Order: sequence, then structure tokens, then C-alpha cells
Amino acid sequence: MQSQSCFRSCRSHKATPRTLLSADTQKRGGASISGARPGTRTGVTLIEILVVLFVVAVLTGIGVAYLNPDNPQLKSTAYNLETFLYKAKSEAIKRNVSAKVTFDNATECLEVTADGQSLSSFCTEEGTTVAPSVPSISFSPTGTVFGSNFILQRSGKQCEVQVQSSGRIFIDGDCPQ
Repeated sequence: MQSQSCFRSCRSHKATPRTLLSADTQKRGGASISGARPGTRTGVTLIEILVVLFVVAVLTGIGVAYLNPDNPQLKSTAYNLETFLYKAKSEAIKRNVSAKVTFDNATECLEVTADGQSLSSFCTEEGTTVAPSVPSISFSPTGTVFGSNFILQRSGKQCEVQVQSSGRIFIDGDCPQ
């Protein structure tokens, strides 16, 4: 009998399947089968997906930087060595004497001497080794030097600091970041 009354009332209002469904959800207190309000869409928007992907990318980038902390230390040591060699060159020019840079294998340190006195020294960080192409180099009073290079190694990675005969000092371009 209920079905006949609904059939008659629905037919008299010319109900469509959509209005029948909304009438059914009204009987249940306004909740639809999926749990969403009537007339609202469910799902994820493109903006929400992009925001999540951006957050994941940022967190992944931060995580990768912490996975291999040795590479920045190698690059930092290379910059410090480059600065040390530039100081040795400037001491030779300033004092108008030859400044000799000597490498000590036992301590992994470089030392600058001029006029028989020690001016400064540079030691690598623990875990980093230095392999110079020659045991010592001398900067002339004009800043020139017989060319040489220093290879820094740490955790299987290496970086090269080059000294050209013109006195130009630079880090080789393929030093790991």
C-alpha cells in the first residue's frame, strides 16, 4: 500500500529519479549513501594534489641533503684550501719574497714559509685526505708558481684544487656539491 501511495504521489508531482533519491535521503536525515551532503561533490581537486606533491618534494629534498653530509664538507674543505693558497700567494707579493707551501704527509697539513719563518698552516678536516701533485710549491714575489694541483678525497668522492703557473687558483668544476 505504501508503494501505491508513493507511486501515486510521485507520479502526480512528475518526479524524476533524482527527486526520488533526494526524497529518500530526506527520510534518512539528509545523509546520502556516501556520507556527503546532497548536492556536494566528493573527491580530490587538482590543487589539493599539487599541494601534497609540493610538500612531499620539499621534504624529500631536505631528507636527501641529510643522507650524504660528506659532500658539502668536501666542497667546504676545497674552498678553504683555495683561500689558504691565495693567502700564500698574497704573502709572497706583499713581502716581495718567495713563499713556499709545503705538505706534511703525517699530519695532512700544509704550511706556508717565507724568509725562513712559518706564516700559516692549513689542516684538512678529519676524514678528508690531500694528495698534492708535488710535495711543495713556491709562489714567486710576482705571484707566479710552477703549476700544481691538490686532490681532496672524502668518502670515495674527490675534488681537485688547481694552481696554474700564472698563479691562478681554482676548484675544478666537477667537485661534488
